[in-house]
Amino acid sequence: MRETGGERLSAGMWWDRAWSLVEGCAHVSAGCANCWAASATHVRRRQANDLIRERYDGLTDDGGRFSGQCRFMERDLMNPLTTRKPLVWAVWNDLFFEGVADADIAAAFGVMSAAARHTFIVCTKRPERLARFFAEFSPPLCRAMAGDRLGARFSLAADSLFDSVPRWPVPNVILMTSAENQAAAEGRIPFLIDAPAHVRAISAEPLLGPLDLSPWLDRLGWVVAGCESGANRRFARREWFESLRDQCAAASVPFFLKQMEANMRVAKMPMLKGRYHAQMPGGPGRG
Repeated sequence: MRETGGERLSAGMWWDRAWSLVEGCAHVSAGCANCWAASATHVRRRQANDLIRERYDGLTDDGGRFSGQCRFMERDLMNPLTTRKPLVWAVWNDLFFEGVADADIAAAFGVMSAAARHTFIVCTKRPERLARFFAEFSPPLCRAMAGDRLGARFSLAADSLFDSVPRWPVPNVILMTSAENQAAAEGRIPFLIDAPAHVRAISAEPLLGPLDLSPWLDRLGWVVAGCESGANRRFARREWFESLRDQCAAASVPFFLKQMEANMRVAKMPMLKGRYHAQMPGGPGRG
C-alpha cells in the first residue's frame, strides 16, 4: 500500500477515495453512538436534489440514527475499474452488514480482484460474516458474478494480472475490523484473524477505552487509531494511544494515529512524544 497524498495525510485520511457501495447500516455497538456516516446520511436525505434525496431516503430515523435499511449502489460498482490512477479506496459503509446480499458482496470483491492497480480497505464491525463468505465464494466466482452484473465493460477494464488468482487472499485487499474497546476487540478480532488476508488491520476509532492487542499483534499488519470528533464526542485518554503505539512498536506493526483531543480540541495527525505516527502497511505480509 502506497502512501496517500500529503494534503490528505495531514487531515488524517489514510485513503484516497471512498467507494460508497453501501448506503445505510444499523447501530451494533458503543462505537456507533455518534456515527458520522449516519449524521451525513440524515442531512443528505433532506436535500432538495431528487437524486441525492432518493439515494438516502429512509436510511435514518427521526433522531438521525441509521434505521437498519440499506441500499447496495450497483451503479457505483464500476468506479474503480474506470479510474486509471492507482488509488487507495475505502469501502463505505459496512460491506458485511446483514442487509447486503452475498451476491452484492461477491460482485464487489470481483471488482476489487480485477482492479490490481488499486488497494482496497474493507472495514467491518461484523467480521463473523467473513468466514462464511470466504468459504462459499472464490475470486474467480466473484469475478464471474461481477462480469454478469457489468457486462462487457468489466472484461474490457479488468487488469489481466489478477485473472490467475484462484483463491483467497487477493493481494490488494486489506481486511479491517473496528475495535473501539476491549470487549469489541475480543469479540471481533478472532474472526478477522481467521479470515484469509494479506493484511489484517484494526480501526481503533473512536477509541473508547484502553486496548490490549497483544494476543493478536503477530497476525496483524496495521493499526489505525483516533479519538471521536463532533460536539458529542467522548474523551479518549492520551495514554490509551501511547499504549497502542508502544504495543505496535514492540511487534513491528505499522501504527497510524489519525486524531487525538488536546486542549479541548481534536487535532489531526497529532504528535506523541514529539513524533507523528503515519505508518502504512508496506504490502503483502503478516498473513
